[in-house]
Amino acid sequence: GELCVSGEHLPLAHGRAVFRSLLEKRGCSHEWRVDSSAVASYNIGDQPDPRTLATLQKHELSSRHTARRITVDDFHQFQYILCFDEQNMRDLSRMKPAGCQATVRLLGSYVEEGKVVQDPYYLEDEAFETTYQLCRTMSTAFLDSVYQ
Repeated sequence: GELCVSGEHLPLAHGRAVFRSLLEKRGCSHEWRVDSSAVASYNIGDQPDPRTLATLQKHELSSRHTARRITVDDFHQFQYILCFDEQNMRDLSRMKPAGCQATVRLLGSYVEEGKVVQDPYYLEDEAFETTYQLCRTMSTAFLDSVYQ
C-alpha cells in the first residue's frame, strides 16, 4: 500500500513516525511507502515542532521530515491519503483529480465517524502526547481495516 498523511505539519510528524513504527512492528514496512504533506503552504520547508520531536523521542521514535505541500501527483501515486480534520478533508476533496483512485478519508474515521485530531500547536504541551496517542490508536485501526 501507499499512504500519504495530509493536514497541518504538526500532527503530520506524529502520524508519519507512528505509522512507520506500527508497520515495522507488524513486519510489513516493506509493503508500504509512507509520506506526509500539508494542504497549506505556510510550514513548507520547516522541521517538526520541538515539542513533537520530544514526544516522539519519549516513545523512542524520531522524525527527520521536512514539511512539503501535497501535489496533484500525490493523488495518483498514493493509494490512501488520510487527513486529520474536516477542513483538510474538504481541501483534499476539492484538490482530488477526477478519475483518481486514491482513497481520501479522515484517519480518525477508522475509529469513530467524524473523529478528528486537533493541531496541538496552540495548546498545552500535554496536547502533543494526546496527539501521539490519537495517531497511534487511529493508525492501528486503519491498519487493522487494511489487513483484516
